[in-house]
Amino acid sequence: MACEIAYNECEDWLEELIKVINSNKKLVKEFIKPNMPEVNVINLEGTYIQWLDFRGLEKDHKALEKFMITEAMLFLDEGYIFGDEAKGFERINLACPTKALQEALIRLLQAVNKCYR
Repeated sequence: MACEIAYNECEDWLEELIKVINSNKKLVKEFIKPNMPEVNVINLEGTYIQWLDFRGLEKDHKALEKFMITEAMLFLDEGYIFGDEAKGFERINLACPTKALQEALIRLLQAVNKCYR
């Protein structure tokens, strides 16, 4: 019900949310491409959940999950829960404060540098 009210009666809030999502989408692409070229940012399709393709790290999906939790200290949506074709992918929510997303990206980069370079 709160979500319905927000969408129907809170246009200012919705407009601000859309700006945050678009800004965060740009941040993810601009951060990952030069810093982690082995990670592919999948184009969004009308959502605020960003798919990231980690298959370039050449880890199986269980090792990737362990890496995310123990090295990057990130608890993302594991792609494999959506089916075999999503193994090696992770999902990150863009509808969050930009500062939190920046911190997550920095932790991810530090973990990739530590474990893969």
